[in-house]
Amino acid sequence: MATTLSEWMTPQRAGEALQGFVAERVTALQLLRTALTEHGGTAATLLDGTLDAVAPVWDRIACRCAELGVARETLEKDPTRDSWPS
Repeated sequence: MATTLSEWMTPQRAGEALQGFVAERVTALQLLRTALTEHGGTAATLLDGTLDAVAPVWDRIACRCAELGVARETLEKDPTRDSWPS
């Protein structure tokens, strides 16, 4: 599925896309909490909304990417981009 910029969408389609994105956040946040907890993090602390929480969460994401063998690519070149959730 290709990404379409919201600027190129009709107002109705942009509204539908926004609703889908917002609805998906609950599930995505729970998956992130689960992943952080499974790897020794304390999700409540790491996802407390403070600036101090950003570095440890990003560090975990970067480590997971390395574990999966994901190479750094620009968004345009990343071959997995079409499979990402919004």
